[in-house]
Amino acid sequence: MTNTKKTWLWAAVTFTLLAGVLYWLSSGRPEPYPPYLSESPSQTGIKAFYTLLDEQGDEPARWDSKPNRLPEASGRQTLLMIEPFSTVSGDEMRQYEKWMEEGNTIWLMKNNPVGYFDIQVDYGVLPAGETKLEGEDGRTYIVEVQQEHRLQTKESDDVLLSDPRGVLAFERSYGDGALIVGMNPDWFTNEWIADHEHYEVITSILASEAEDSRIWFDEYIHGQDGLFTGLDVYPKWLLVFALQLALFMLFFLWMQGKRFGPSFMPREAVVRFGDERLQALAA
Repeated sequence: MTNTKKTWLWAAVTFTLLAGVLYWLSSGRPEPYPPYLSESPSQTGIKAFYTLLDEQGDEPARWDSKPNRLPEASGRQTLLMIEPFSTVSGDEMRQYEKWMEEGNTIWLMKNNPVGYFDIQVDYGVLPAGETKLEGEDGRTYIVEVQQEHRLQTKESDDVLLSDPRGVLAFERSYGDGALIVGMNPDWFTNEWIADHEHYEVITSILASEAEDSRIWFDEYIHGQDGLFTGLDVYPKWLLVFALQLALFMLFFLWMQGKRFGPSFMPREAVVRFGDERLQALAA
C-alpha cells in the first residue's frame, strides 16, 4: 500500500512538472508564423492587407481545404494564391481550372510561377530592384521588383503590369472565369505593402478584376490542411490537459496490470520437469 501511494505521488508530481514546462515554453515568446499567411502579424505575413479589406467591408475569408471543395456561388469569387509553398498536383490544378471555368477568378502571386497553369518566363532580365511599372489603364507606379525574369504571354492575354524589361502581371481567360498571374508576392506582406506604391498596384488590379466579388485567401497552398489543423481552434491549456489525461490513462492501465507485450512461461514450469527427467535417467 505504501509503494502504491508513493507511485501515485510521483505520478502527480511528474504531471505537474510537465504542465509547468509546457506552459513556460508556450508563454513569453513570440509565436512563429510561416510567411504569406493571412493571419500572420509578422513582417512576412499579410494580415495587414487582410484586415484592411475586412475593415472596408469586402468581407474576405480564408480557404484551408482542398480545391475540389471550393465554394459554389451565384456571384463571382476571387481566390488569392500568394506564394504557394509547394507545387500543386496535377489533379488539384485541374480542379482549380474547373473552378475558374465556372466563372470565378484565381489571382496567383508567385516569385517564379513556372509549373502553375502552363506559365512560362523569360530568364536573364537584369537587374532586380526599383522599377517603374505601367498599368493597363496607362497609370505608372514605382515598385520594388525581386525577380530577374519576366512573364511570357500569349496573344489572347491581357497585360496588366509591365516595365521596360517585360511583363510582370497578366490576365488569361478560363471559360467564364479568368486567371491573373503576377510576381512579387512580397508586395502583400506587412513589411512591404506600405513601401513605394505596392498598395496602389494591388488595389488597382483588385478593383478592376475582382469588383463585387467574394475574396478568398487560399491557405491550403501553405500547408494549412494538415492532420492537426483542426486542433488550432482549441486553446493551448486544453491541449495540454488532453495530453496529460492521455498519459494518465496509459499509466493507470499499466498500474492495473494491463499488459501490452508478449507473455512468458515461468522458468519453474520448465526447469522442474527437466530436473526430474535428469534424475530418472541417472537412476
